[in-house]
Amino acid sequence: MRVGVDYYPEHWPEERWPEDARLMREAGLTIVRLAEFAWCRMEPEEGRCEFEWLERAIEVLAKEGIQVILGTPTATPPAWLHERYPELYPADPRGYRLGFGTRLQRCLGNEVMRAYSKRITEAMVSRFANNPAVIGWQTDNEFEANLCYCPDCARRFREWLRQRYGTLEALNAAWGTVFWSQEYSAWSQIPLPWEARCGRSHNPSLWLDYRRFASETTVAFQRDQVEIIRRLAPHQFLTHNFMGLHDSLDYFALGADLDFVSWDNYPGGSWTPDRDPRMAHDVMRGIKQKNFWIMEEQSGIPGWGRMGRRPAPGEIRMWAWQAIAHGADAVLFFRWRSCRFGTEQFWHGILNHDGIPRRRYREIAEFAREVSTVGAALEGTAPTSEAAIL
Repeated sequence: MRVGVDYYPEHWPEERWPEDARLMREAGLTIVRLAEFAWCRMEPEEGRCEFEWLERAIEVLAKEGIQVILGTPTATPPAWLHERYPELYPADPRGYRLGFGTRLQRCLGNEVMRAYSKRITEAMVSRFANNPAVIGWQTDNEFEANLCYCPDCARRFREWLRQRYGTLEALNAAWGTVFWSQEYSAWSQIPLPWEARCGRSHNPSLWLDYRRFASETTVAFQRDQVEIIRRLAPHQFLTHNFMGLHDSLDYFALGADLDFVSWDNYPGGSWTPDRDPRMAHDVMRGIKQKNFWIMEEQSGIPGWGRMGRRPAPGEIRMWAWQAIAHGADAVLFFRWRSCRFGTEQFWHGILNHDGIPRRRYREIAEFAREVSTVGAALEGTAPTSEAAIL
């Protein structure tokens, strides 16, 4: 039974790292996730990898007895990659290409994106596969279905349909395209389900197959990384941080290649009813019929807005124990310290922006102490389900 935290050493001066590691150890945190958004620091220019800073961060943590999970950084491709290959930007349902400045600004089906994903993954794993402090890997971050509307996705979707149905006659029959005179006589006539051009009145069978195609595209993108990690680091575990009841892709297919499922639990977010975590925990456990990890557990005010609800005293500890009661074998809190800049500067961590331990730190330390006293008894146990939802 493990308790840990998500940490971003690249956000803080290096001289602060030992203090952070000491405070983590004193709070009973024994595992840390690193690097899932740090591509620009690991490869600041094409072909020039700089992993030394990450090695130093891992060494600082290891000196305090803290183990590390590394995340592949492909959710945030660097600016130099987009400048060279603007076709990596996904297109929205109106056909407009997204731009630089957020995350997930990449088409997972683009062959150039897949090639660079494999390259940075191989470089990372080659460097850290034999680091004794590194125990596992997280692929990318919070995958969604690749709902991209670029010309390349349109071409690949038609080829996917050709492989699925074989003939246009079979596709027309399966989709019922005789309705509204939508029968196709050439594969090139089949569109993506453009909301802006047809509203939401497209053939629902077209919508369904497009969603299946988009889901399979995401699963294939992850599989590229899985194959590299399995080949170079077979002794380290492999997981991904799912998003609970998110439904844009087939979570069972995504989880099939992993050792276990992890997920990101924010029960106090304004968008999440209190009942959702209980059901989501059980769904996550059901994906592989085994216990799961919480890779991001709420530790403060969540969200990208300026305002949010602060967890009441004891509420963070309650959520963490709720996760364990539903089958979590590890709980990692997001994040160690509230960031001073960027989109998530109002997303509070265990420590506030000033880095001084206060109530949330003490509450999570109390939870970690409780886990240390009963963790051995809970290890290997699983909830007993008295009902099933089919």
